[in-house]
Amino acid sequence: MKKPLLVALTSLTILSTAVARADEASHRKAAIKLIEVADTRTMLDRVMIAIDQMVAQQLASLDLPPEGRKEAQTLQKEIMAWFSDSFPWVQMRLIYADIYIDVFTEAELNELTEFYKTPLGQKMLKKMPELIEKTMQKTQRLLADKMPAFQKKLQQTVSDLEEKYEKRNDPTK
Repeated sequence: MKKPLLVALTSLTILSTAVARADEASHRKAAIKLIEVADTRTMLDRVMIAIDQMVAQQLASLDLPPEGRKEAQTLQKEIMAWFSDSFPWVQMRLIYADIYIDVFTEAELNELTEFYKTPLGQKMLKKMPELIEKTMQKTQRLLADKMPAFQKKLQQTVSDLEEKYEKRNDPTK
């Protein structure tokens, strides 16, 4: 009696593992299809161009002599080459797929893929780099404006904590 039950349980476990692997494979396939339909590689390339332009603007705003500007341009090229080497598309594609699998069900991935095939979905894809660039520009400006106050607050907080815990750890205070 125990042997048939053990065989049945083992068979059920093997079958459920095979089904789970098939589900994982189809879920990954749906994620990859969305990445392709959404032309994520082109979007990533456009984001890299926007980052390059922002770095160029920041370096151009520095008060540098001509040799410093030339060095800054070389540095900019090195930074962008580092980004390209550090985040190759083959690796990024897998990362995007993993993220999509974690965030969306397979059915949702399929629905998103269908949406991006529509005229509105295509418009969204075409406008996405502009949305990202504008968001980065506005956020960067906001961050630059707020950074001095944040740094001051952070320094004060650190000083307060150090003072508080120095007193606790030093019995003479």
